[in-house]
Amino acid sequence: MNFLFTLLFCLFPFIVFGKTTTELEVMTQVDRLYRSQKSYSSVQMQIKNPHFERTLKLKVWSEEMQNTLVEVIFPAKEKGIKTLRKGTQVWNYLPKVDQIVPIPPSMMMSNWMGSDLTNDDLVKQTTLAEHYQGHFVTCSQPNPEHLCLQLKPKNKTVSVWAQIILVVNKEDSFPVRQEFYNESGQQIRIFEYSDRKEIQGRSIPTTLKVVLLNEPNRYTTLHYDEIDFSIHLQPDFFSEAGLRKK
Repeated sequence: MNFLFTLLFCLFPFIVFGKTTTELEVMTQVDRLYRSQKSYSSVQMQIKNPHFERTLKLKVWSEEMQNTLVEVIFPAKEKGIKTLRKGTQVWNYLPKVDQIVPIPPSMMMSNWMGSDLTNDDLVKQTTLAEHYQGHFVTCSQPNPEHLCLQLKPKNKTVSVWAQIILVVNKEDSFPVRQEFYNESGQQIRIFEYSDRKEIQGRSIPTTLKVVLLNEPNRYTTLHYDEIDFSIHLQPDFFSEAGLRKK
């Protein structure tokens, strides 16, 4: 969430969670969860599966809904690897060979750095409000405090997900969970949001857990150690030249 940050979804400057009335408003609020005009976050990513466990430490910068830069700062052997999204284009930077590699659309759903997040999850090239059609539905796990939104990709949207169920708090549309389904109607993975905190006037879930349902004991957790919505970035920060800057 974008994973990155996130990973992940983002709030427009000074928008806070409040009562919403339409599907589009709910989708837009979730899309904008960690973003502003410019933002920085420090993130720990913990990856666990039956074969290994590892922890990555990341720095993430974003600019509105268009630009994202993710840099690995730990472990040492992968330090300096970066992923950049600028508009609709995405690149990886490999510091050991000083090479910038474009990521084609066909690779956006591939896993990032061995985690359960895809390249698209990480830089959020796909947004709910722009790429999905939403309708309120009855929740499969009834809870009087929740609203459920069924999201289906629009005709021009490239997605491996035939359906996403977004669960939010009824009172303020704060995200609780996302459920992802394939073409056969099978639920494949879940995003779980937790550790709600107030940061610079915004209410934000600081932990995201990604659970794969078809593999036991496998999940990826993202925890935001720091988020700053008041940073200044140089005009060329989100650029191929900026990727090579230390």
